[in-house]
Amino acid sequence: MNKHLIMALVCAAALLVSATAGAESLKFTLGGSDSAVTDTGYDYLDDDNFLTMGQLGADFTFVPGFWVGVEYDWGVRRDNTFGRLDTTLDIDGLLVNARYEYDVASFFSPYVQAGGGFYHLQLGANFGDERREDEAFAGVFHGLVGVEFHVPKKIVRRIFGISKRSTMGDFTFGFMLEGGYRVVTESSFNDLIRPEPDKKPEPEDRPLETEPVRFGDLDLSGVVMRSALVVRF
Repeated sequence: MNKHLIMALVCAAALLVSATAGAESLKFTLGGSDSAVTDTGYDYLDDDNFLTMGQLGADFTFVPGFWVGVEYDWGVRRDNTFGRLDTTLDIDGLLVNARYEYDVASFFSPYVQAGGGFYHLQLGANFGDERREDEAFAGVFHGLVGVEFHVPKKIVRRIFGISKRSTMGDFTFGFMLEGGYRVVTESSFNDLIRPEPDKKPEPEDRPLETEPVRFGDLDLSGVVMRSALVVRF
């Protein structure tokens, strides 16, 4: 994982911990997404034009119905459709989300969500026996409409013998389904070079210098469907 992304994740975690200290409710989600990518450059990375990713999120609320939080996204795509050309795309991202939901019933809450952040993209390509790599950052924005189903809190308290006044009085769990559109700014991969060796080779073992390989631009925008397991406190 890129060191800049690690630093961003650490900062986001610190901000989340400090913000949730006085929050009324806290929610954790773990799920995945599929999006339809129409950019022709993606044909060299996947033969079905669908990008599958995972997401891990933490949200908190001070005002009933309005949630804010952070989300970590990740994904890996590999393809060898074009003979001796093998490609790998590693994606790591960090987003900030804002959501408004309305409790229609004790077990059902529709919502709208908007979010934005960035993706770190690392592209690797094997041309026969030679390896080339390049990386880029892209802005990410999404708009989603979804529904969340959860077990009513009264039933959870009855099953687990939890007091309404305890710190676990609002505990419940369920799942969510959502769909919308994800916008990813275009990334340029026009400088694929040999990866740095683990140790500096001897002068006689150094490979001949070569020109960078141009892969072109990549746009991962598309319609997205997501689902996740949810735990609320």
